[in-house]
Amino acid sequence: MAIKNPYQVLGIVLAIVGAILAPVFYFIVGSPPLTATAISAVILGFTCIAIANSRPYLSPEAAQMLLKTGMENTTALLEELGLQNKATYLPSTIDSQSRAMIPLVANGGIPIIPERLPKRLIVRYGPNAEDMAIAVTLPRVT
Repeated sequence: MAIKNPYQVLGIVLAIVGAILAPVFYFIVGSPPLTATAISAVILGFTCIAIANSRPYLSPEAAQMLLKTGMENTTALLEELGLQNKATYLPSTIDSQSRAMIPLVANGGIPIIPERLPKRLIVRYGPNAEDMAIAVTLPRVT
């Protein structure tokens, strides 16, 4: 039986290691602080196992429905704001996903982005007051 839930794997490892080390630290090493740490690892392990059992399974169909709903809501937001500007696609970096930036005011050209944008919906990308945009995260294609 393969265990797929990372909480369950973490919980089993913590519980087993804590259960093995608690008597070693108490009887052989004679260290109450290390014994307490091992016992707390057992407690954390059982907590992780409980979290794994209570975490609901999300089917691929439900995930697809959530993605589609999110995209529809983003589309509705952009249509409601009446934005006609072209999106500027920002490449993905090591720590984030690809994003698209839609300027709120049409400047006529491609906006120059000097640094990383904050991970927010409404971002400032330049020094001027009108250099504001909506930044949306693009779905990751695997």
